[in-house]
Amino acid sequence: SHATSFVVLLNAPKHVQSRLELHLRAQGCALAPRAINNEYTSDDRVKLYNEGGVVAVTTRILTVDLLQDKIPAEKVSGIVVWDAHRVTDTTNEAFVLRLFRQKNTVGFVKGISDQPESFSFGFSKVEKVMKALFVTKLNLWPRFHVKVRSSLEPYPVDLVELQIEMNEGMRSVQAAIIACIDACLVEISKNNKIDVSGLSVESAIMTNFQFFIRQQLAHLWHQVGFKTRQLVEDLKTLQRLLTSLTHYDCVAFLQLLNALRAASDPA
Repeated sequence: SHATSFVVLLNAPKHVQSRLELHLRAQGCALAPRAINNEYTSDDRVKLYNEGGVVAVTTRILTVDLLQDKIPAEKVSGIVVWDAHRVTDTTNEAFVLRLFRQKNTVGFVKGISDQPESFSFGFSKVEKVMKALFVTKLNLWPRFHVKVRSSLEPYPVDLVELQIEMNEGMRSVQAAIIACIDACLVEISKNNKIDVSGLSVESAIMTNFQFFIRQQLAHLWHQVGFKTRQLVEDLKTLQRLLTSLTHYDCVAFLQLLNALRAASDPA
């Protein structure tokens, strides 16, 4: 965050930007991070870029400024990409990084993700993300790591758990959705190419089980019939309904049901 350095923070949410600003101010940094949005004119953005420091920006804005040479790419010390697990060869973030690398071969690129489970889906997901980010090193920081634990211990989680009983109508809807999930799992288990030994109605309620099935099918998805593909999508919809049942009010839940009914109507 010194005036002689220029770091771009790509796609960081507002709460991350706020925490970063507090941390840098606590470290005595004179130049606080700035966030660029669509309210800034082209000239305003050029001025901020030339000042250096830490600048948070969206992919769309950075793409335009790199293509139009509004940002001095050769002066950029590095780019930090938030939610790195979302980056693929075809995403806008990968395109931005390719533009950056064409104009700056020495600046660093770092990707940050707090969803390690996302890297377990698909074929060689970690390698593909690292290739798209132009990075060669992978660092894993589990919660029991000394530095992570020392950062979390001063701020223990204050958990307050409230439990509300479902009424009779909600219990009836939940039982119907669970019965549909059970029927879908039975149909999917008939396909010998899919290992569903770790799946049950109980685990389906608690986990993102459609991702597990898609992972099993990733290498032969092109061989799977329409019925099995539709069942996987149905499981996704049923889990959404099961979650919405306890998160939505009755009016919003009815609107969701009507929307799904209208979308599935062949007419």
